[in-house]
Amino acid sequence: MNEVIIKYENNQMLVTSLQVAENFGKRHRHVLESIRNLVAENSAAKLVFFESEYENRGKKYPMFTMNRDGFTLLAMGFTGKEALEWKFKYIEAFNNMETKLNSPEFIMNRALEISRKQVEALMLENKELKPKGEYFDALVDRNLLTNFRDTAKEIHVKQKVLMEYLYDKKYIYKDKRGNTKPYAKHVENGYFEIKEYANNKAVGVQTLVTPRGREALRLLLSNKN
Repeated sequence: MNEVIIKYENNQMLVTSLQVAENFGKRHRHVLESIRNLVAENSAAKLVFFESEYENRGKKYPMFTMNRDGFTLLAMGFTGKEALEWKFKYIEAFNNMETKLNSPEFIMNRALEISRKQVEALMLENKELKPKGEYFDALVDRNLLTNFRDTAKEIHVKQKVLMEYLYDKKYIYKDKRGNTKPYAKHVENGYFEIKEYANNKAVGVQTLVTPRGREALRLLLSNKN
């Protein structure tokens, strides 16, 4: 195996002891022994090494997965020219994965997945309690749709920062009447909804942010404050 395979699970970048053994030319049982020794010496190592198993020809064998810190700790004991080359390959692979995880595209996809699961859980919880129409009205009543001010509070950014970001990135715009409205594609993506309102003073429409939109904005703006 001439490449480094990194998996992203449980919000961590992970590699396996089996792969490390193969890449560095070690017997897997020796790598397992090294990891167990590290865990025995300091229980904190349990935070970076995770017991697992793999299957070969119908039989299951012990294995560890490890995050970047675990790999660094383990690889400290590997010496030699070839080992050094593999260390650089792992450093590059972890850095490339980190860049991918911080990309707007990945963050957005992750936000959509989280929001989808949240909505599915709510639907499952409520599907036997309310008719469909009442259920979606209840979602609004339970503040699953929020205005820009409340959205800013929930994602812990200043409202000014939120609004500047939304205008700058073409999420929203001002119509001819001065109303703030979302671009159609972001309504279709499920980030915003437009609701009619009526009170003693006026009748109009209001742009509200959905749970999916809030989660996406929370991730995208996490470094703005």
